[in-house]
Order: sequence, then structure tokens, then C-alpha cells
Amino acid sequence: MDTEQRVVLEGRIDSRTAPAYRDALTCAIAEGVGALSVDLSRAEIGDTAGLGVIIGAYDRARRHGRVLVVDAMSPRVARILHVSRLERILLPRTQSPRQRTVSAVTA
Repeated sequence: MDTEQRVVLEGRIDSRTAPAYRDALTCAIAEGVGALSVDLSRAEIGDTAGLGVIIGAYDRARRHGRVLVVDAMSPRVARILHVSRLERILLPRTQSPRQRTVSAVTA
């Protein structure tokens, strides 16, 4: 049985879209067990709220006894994580467990 799941985030994560991404990641954390692999290769962190979504998911996963890792990221996201020194805890990794794609919600 595969106890790891993968979530692909797509679109811009910013103050406008953060609640939808936060809710989706919260559900993924609550529904699964084992590591949660987050693919950020198709996502853009637009502001501090977007960064907060990733940090919050990391903390929430730890509180649920899970590990959150970044599966892939764009070069821009990699720079943001490097500048914020978050790459030390969100190390990139390549896996292909269960996958869910979360796109930006537009109003």
C-alpha cells in the first residue's frame, strides 16, 4: 500500500488565492498518511501570503505526524525559497505517488 501522496499546485499563490490553496492542502494533509509531496513546478508564489501557504502546510503536516517535501519547483520558486532560507526544510525530491492537482480559483 502506497502511504505517500502527491499534490501539484498550479497558478499564482497570493493573498487572493491563498485561502483556496490553504484549504486544498489542509484536506490533503487530513486525508492521507505518510509523506505529502508538493509539486510547485507549475506554481508561482506571488507574495508573502503565498509563501505562508507553504509554511503553514509544512507546520500542519508536522502536527499531523506527516512529512511535507517539495517534489519539484520552478526556478523562481526555488529562488524565493532560497532567499527566505526555506530550502533547508523544503528539500526538493522526485517521487510519483498519488497525485492531485490544485489550480488557482478565479472569481
